[in-house]
Amino acid sequence: MKLREYAAVPSIHRYIIVESTSVGLTVMEREQSDETLRLATLTGDDILRVPEIGIEIPVTEFYEDIDFQNETGP
Repeated sequence: MKLREYAAVPSIHRYIIVESTSVGLTVMEREQSDETLRLATLTGDDILRVPEIGIEIPVTEFYEDIDFQNETGP
C-alpha cells in the first residue's frame, strides 16, 4: 500500500488524495518528522491548508465545472 510507504518517509508531511466520485479530500498529515501521519477528511465546506507553501484552497475549487450526476462510468 502506497500510504504505508509514504508514512515511512519522515520528510513527507502531507499526502492528499482527491476523491474522483464525489467532492472531498483525504489528507494524511503530520507536523513533525517523527510523528505518525493523521487522517483528516475534508468536504465541500472545508478549506485545504498547506502552510508549508503558504496556500489555502477551498475544496470546492478542485471540483469546479464537474457535475458528478452527469459523469458516466468506464
